[in-house]
Amino acid sequence: MGGFDLVFCGDLQLPNAINAMPQLQSRMLRPVIVKEVSRADVAAVVEGTAFASERAIDALHAVARQKGGLRNVANVTRIAQLFSGAGNPTPAHLKAAILDLKLAPRGAKL
Repeated sequence: MGGFDLVFCGDLQLPNAINAMPQLQSRMLRPVIVKEVSRADVAAVVEGTAFASERAIDALHAVARQKGGLRNVANVTRIAQLFSGAGNPTPAHLKAAILDLKLAPRGAKL
C-alpha cells in the first residue's frame, strides 16, 4: 500500500485547542484502540506524579479496565488534582475523583 506525508499549516494555537478539548481530539486525530490496558501501562502514564504509588496504580488500573481505558485514568487524575487544590493529591482525592466520575468498579473496595 502506498502512503503519503501530511503537513498541517496554520494557526499555531490549534494543538493547544485540540489538547484542551477531548471532543476535538476524537474528531481530528486518528483513534488508537487499546483493547486491554495493563497495570504497566497505567504505571507508565502516572510515572513521576503523585499517583505513582502502588495503591494509586491499583485503583487507576481498575478504572482503566473499564470502557474509556487510559482516558479514564487521565480524567480521574485531572479531577483528583483539582480536588487537592494547591497541595499534592492524596489517596482520598483519588477516591473522590473516581466516585465523582462514577468509575468505581462494582464491588471494588476503594
